[in-house]
Amino acid sequence: MVGKTRDGLRLSQVVRTLESIPGVSIRSGTNKNIIALMEGHPRCCPIDRSTHARRTVVPWLKAVTGYESARDIYDALRSGNSLSYVRVPTEY
Repeated sequence: MVGKTRDGLRLSQVVRTLESIPGVSIRSGTNKNIIALMEGHPRCCPIDRSTHARRTVVPWLKAVTGYESARDIYDALRSGNSLSYVRVPTEY
């Protein structure tokens, strides 16, 4: 996992954030180096140096996790922090 995404995020930090999410698994791919999968969700998220994280990974994470703030998700991916620090929307 050497390198950065197209928008400048380190692949290692993106993977670290994804691994911190319960239910998300990471595997190696053939065309893309990293494939993120979520249990019970049919779509996968291919990640490589050609991937634009803001356009690909953030919408996928919003769909599979239910987090609503794209900015908070992107900040977590950029820093390599867990998404548990991101505000989860509360329902009233």
